[in-house]
Amino acid sequence: MSILYILFAPLALYILNQRITFLSTAIQEKKGTGAVKSESLFLGITLLFVALMVIVIQSVGPLG
Repeated sequence: MSILYILFAPLALYILNQRITFLSTAIQEKKGTGAVKSESLFLGITLLFVALMVIVIQSVGPLG
């Protein structure tokens, strides 16, 4: 396993957890469709960022 995964995985999991929590809160508190759409958009952007980072790490190869 690349050392980059060890450094990147906890941060990515924390950020994804926060995005999912914010989306869940927006749905539970019935903040309206605007808030849910906004949080869904941010979650999608975050997932895209995580996927791109995985591709970058794979292209760099094993460093550790």
